[in-house]
Amino acid sequence: MHRFSGNTWDVLPVPSDSKNIFDLAVVPGSTPGTGKIYILSLDDTTATIYGADIGSWNWGVIGNASNYGLVQSIYAANKNLFAGARQKGSDAYAILNLNGNDFTEIIAGCRDLSGVVYADSNYYFATTAGIYKRDSNFAGGDYWGGYTVTGIFSYNATNIIAVTSDAQILQVGPSAAPIVHAKSDPFTGAIALWQKDKSSQEKLLLLGVKGGADDYGYFEVPITDKNNIDWGNIYEPGAQESRSSVNDIDSYRQQLKKHVVRALIQAPPSADTDPKNHLGLPVVFAATQKDGVWSYRATAEKPNGVWNAED
Repeated sequence: MHRFSGNTWDVLPVPSDSKNIFDLAVVPGSTPGTGKIYILSLDDTTATIYGADIGSWNWGVIGNASNYGLVQSIYAANKNLFAGARQKGSDAYAILNLNGNDFTEIIAGCRDLSGVVYADSNYYFATTAGIYKRDSNFAGGDYWGGYTVTGIFSYNATNIIAVTSDAQILQVGPSAAPIVHAKSDPFTGAIALWQKDKSSQEKLLLLGVKGGADDYGYFEVPITDKNNIDWGNIYEPGAQESRSSVNDIDSYRQQLKKHVVRALIQAPPSADTDPKNHLGLPVVFAATQKDGVWSYRATAEKPNGVWNAED
């Protein structure tokens, strides 16, 4: 397990008996750099969730999730940890919540959990069959089925964004059924917010896509000054150079577009020593399916910015 710190990647300690680390979730503390970190460790027959305080790295086994069969994913939202697990002796899945040091089943008979967000006192649980809405006590709520959701993101209380493997963007509101925006390419589930700087209203949504051979990467969606998402204007990075996360479309197509992007994040503005991209902004990182972590940053050879695989 690695952590990006300034200009370098630190190697962090992991549990000595852990296997392959399949997933990771963080519950933030009250101050930056604090909180709890959880990892999902898998081997051929066993899924184990470990937890540790950030900084101490004293790992311990968390909960009784193994009672539900194979745990497949973990997510954090509103300082709560959730797990998606298959129930024993069944093809049905359950969504679990960590309550103390044990997991409690909060939604049964669902499908694979693919994301969780919390907005306006409600949780939104994305699965590969649809989206469940529950209140802060995990009670009541709606279910919108028929969507193979691969990722979900909360921009604000009225803009819960989900994407599907069927090339749909779902705009989920507080009560009404999702508004569907259709595209030509399936979405991987990678969703991130890009912002020009801390005070700027120039923002983009970045959405990972999966087309044909060497036709992957991500799309950009502009957000207007009034914080409305312009769904009618979705484009490749660099197609609108004045409003893009990259400097030009050609270098993007030669680099990251050839890779399936499973996660995206723009590093938060912090120390002045942090590396910047061509606009002097925090670096954007992309976790790819087979080719490691990439970042978009300025280099001596490419001062205007370039996508590079991280060492």
